[in-house]
Order: sequence, then structure tokens, then C-alpha cells
Amino acid sequence: MKKISYILCGLLLASCSDFLEEYSQDKSQVTGYEDLDELLIGDGYLTPGYFIDQGTYNYPTPTETNFWFINFMTDELQENVDEYDPDWFGVRSTMFGYHTWQQLVGRDLHGRNAHDDSEMWTLAYERVNTCNMILAAIDQQPAADEEAMRERNRVKGEAAFLRGVYYYFLVNLYGKPYAPSTAETTPGVPLKLTEYVEDVEFARASVAAVYRQIVNDLDMAETCLQAYPDNKSPYRAGLRAVYIFRSRVALYMQDWETAKAYAQKAIDLNATLLDLATVSPDAFPFSRECPELVFSMGGNMTTAAILLGDYYTTYKLSDELCALYSQDDLRRGCYFTYDDSEDNLPTLRKVDNTFAGMLGRPAEMSDCFVLRNSEAYLNLAEAAACLNDEGTAKTTLTRFLANRMATVDVSATGDDLISFIRDERAREFCLEGQRWFDLRRYTVCERLPWSKTIEHVFSLYGGTWGEWTSTYHYRLEPNDAAYTLDIPEEVRQQQPSIGSNPRPARPVITSEDITDEDYEDDWY
Repeated sequence: MKKISYILCGLLLASCSDFLEEYSQDKSQVTGYEDLDELLIGDGYLTPGYFIDQGTYNYPTPTETNFWFINFMTDELQENVDEYDPDWFGVRSTMFGYHTWQQLVGRDLHGRNAHDDSEMWTLAYERVNTCNMILAAIDQQPAADEEAMRERNRVKGEAAFLRGVYYYFLVNLYGKPYAPSTAETTPGVPLKLTEYVEDVEFARASVAAVYRQIVNDLDMAETCLQAYPDNKSPYRAGLRAVYIFRSRVALYMQDWETAKAYAQKAIDLNATLLDLATVSPDAFPFSRECPELVFSMGGNMTTAAILLGDYYTTYKLSDELCALYSQDDLRRGCYFTYDDSEDNLPTLRKVDNTFAGMLGRPAEMSDCFVLRNSEAYLNLAEAAACLNDEGTAKTTLTRFLANRMATVDVSATGDDLISFIRDERAREFCLEGQRWFDLRRYTVCERLPWSKTIEHVFSLYGGTWGEWTSTYHYRLEPNDAAYTLDIPEEVRQQQPSIGSNPRPARPVITSEDITDEDYEDDWY
């Protein structure tokens, strides 16, 4: 890939002068929008996640190329406590700080560094800076004819869309959820919109200011992508992706009218839903050929933690998630199934598992950022219900559920209707990276505030065979401050002006020790 004559700097973990000194001698000139398109593909979009084989006697380890840890903070997964350590990929130890909502998510049970909690912060700002460089240069690139102008606008629109997506992740991880009454004064994350080096102490923009920037980027993307109502592929953004994501952002802002309007725009462009009754029992419902898949970015690393073929799993789908699906819900047998083992573990099968990634082929749908037509329907239904437009909400839900349920009954009204839609989101988008953000935004929803208690456990193993020795219980309380991550330690050390988020220490609620008598004689 050609290097362009702009310096990638911003909120990375070294001083701006260091980056200037290191990279300023390595330049080559951009010759056209094609070069920027190439940069966008390589350094703008999230790349698929893979597992790297460490050798014959070492288990593969994940490459952290997306925000897959989000799924481990939710009520969708629970640790699969077993008689011996099932942590084949090191996922359990890596995810300890996230899964148990620790004050410092990069530390292990004993307070030792176990994970670089700044990786995702850095990843997002690196991608933001790539988008900044493209947006600063794109209008100066030659376009010989109308087709070239459309293509140049496409690159600009995709870059604007992606910058909005990365700020969406940043503000929803490191800023409090958007509450209309306090968003202007609530700290969000730093906004870096320039492509050049700034040797300054960065400060955090308000949550409202970050959301305004996301909306501005999506407005730009909408304008630039008018000639591309459908994506070039599910892995490139088009107008439908902008519409659905714009409706999602509006839901988070509790701007129900805008959420409703953009969800309807997406449905008007393409209303196709996958009828789960037509999906073969041996098929994965969401591949790149799925008629309702609009956009997917990043790999699907979560499945490696819960699907290990004939081996024990590190995590499993939570009992609470599985209980959400009734017997006549087609997703019960299509999104996940139960295996034939003695434990009868529920197995996710929405998307091909990550073992394919070990062979060099990533899963075809992301576990952190995916847009499907089904989201347009549920966004429209939620916005309409919050506007007391129950006719639109019920009609939309009925159309959607006809492709998900053997029998459809949408009889709820008022607050019960909103709660029903929230449960539908939990069922439909399980392990797609939405649940944590939904749980956050419900806590500040002025129309119907709601929060819950979630309990997770972490087990210790030891002895000759790695036997289970003890289990610690942790609890996320309703409206807990831990719904917001603290600014990563290394970032705070490099840029103290950014400040910190009040995230409480997470005490052990209870613990249980295992004695030799607790083991089965034939456990091994």
C-alpha cells in the first residue's frame, strides 16, 4: 500500500513530536482518489479477526482487531465452570477484567497486568486518523468524468461513515450514556478531526458534542453515497448502512422522530428479511449472501470462546439469554442449538465459527459491528412505540416476527410494548455487539428508564491437572457506574489532561472453594 504525505498522529501512546520525527522522512504523494480508497480498505475498515497458531504445544491466541470484548460484559454469556480449566485460548484470563466489570479491566484477579486495555482506544483513534487524512485530501483529487466523481464521493462518504462509527464506539465505551438533560456537560472523549500533528494536551469533548460530530459525519456520508444505495459488498458501506446506523444513533440520543424516519428510509430502499423457516438445519443463517445483511466490519472472535467442537468451552450462552426464546421462536433452533453432550450446552450457530479463521478464512459476520435489515424494523418499532404511535410499532413488529416466529402475537401496549421490543432486540441481536450499549442507554431512557442486576463468576484452577479450586461471584448493579469504562491507564499517564471516569472497585460478592471430595472419582 502506498504511503501518503500526511502524518498519522493524534491520540496515540507516544508524543506527537516522536511521531513526527519517526515518520516524516517516509512520504510519497497521493496521485488520485484510488490511492485513498486503497488506504481506506487497509487502514480505515476493521480487519477480520484471526487466531494465530503459536506452535504445536501452544494454543492459538486471538489477534485483537475489533471490539469483541463488549459481548463479555453483557448478560449474554456466562463462564462455563468445569472440573478442569477449559481456557484453551487464554480468553478467560484476558476477559476477566471485562467480564467481571473491574475498575482496571487490564488487570487479573491478583491485580497484575494481564491485558493492554489501551488497545481498542488506540485502534479506534488510529482508524479515526486514517479517515481524517482521507477526508482532508479527497476533494483535491482529480476526477475526469461523472463516474470518477461518483467514485471519489463514495470514498469520501465511506470515510465519513467510518469516522462516525469509531466515535460511536469511543463515546459509548468511555463516556456515559447519552441523557438529553445532561449530555452537554457530561465528559465524552477527545475529538480529533484534523489530519496534521497537534502537539497539545487533549481534553474531552462533551457526550453531546461527540454525538453531534457523529451525526455530521453521517450527514456527509448520506450526501456522498446517494449514488450507492446498495453496498459494493457487505464489507463496504453504502447508503442503506448509513440509514440504519443513523437510526441507531438517533435511538441512543432519544430522538425518536429521526430514528423512525431513517429506519423507514432503510426499509423503503430494501425491506427484505430472511425467513428463518426456510433456513436449512445445517446452514448458518448469516453469511455474506444473506439477503438481509447490509454491512459487517471486523471478524467474529466471540465464537471461539463458546464453541470448541468436542472440547469444553470457556464460556457458554447464558441461561438468561436462552430463556428468552420460546418454543415457537424459530431463532431457538436457528441462532443456537443444543449439543448432544451430557452437559447439553447451547451452541451459537448464527454465523460460521472462528475455527475457520485458524485456516485463514474469517467468519462472514462480525460480532462487534453489523447492520441488518432486521435492525431497521426494530429501530422503527421502538421509535414509534416511544412516540405512542402503537399502530406503526405493531404493524412493523408483525412484519418482522412473521420471519422469526411460528406464531405471531403482538398484543402488548404502552410500556409493555416497549419492553417487548427491548426483549426482541436481545433475541435478535445476540452477540452482535449491541446488547451492552442497549443496556447502557436503557438506564437513562426518559420514556421508560430500566436497569437490572447481572451476576458473573470467575473460577480458579490449579493442581496437577488444572483442577477447579474456587469460584468468585461478581455483580453489576442497576445503573452501575461500571457501565462506563475508565480511560485506559496508559492513556491517562501519557495525557493526564484527558482525566478519568469514576469506575468503582468491584468487590467479590461471594466465593466458594472446592475440596477433593467435590470431584467425581472418574472426572479425568
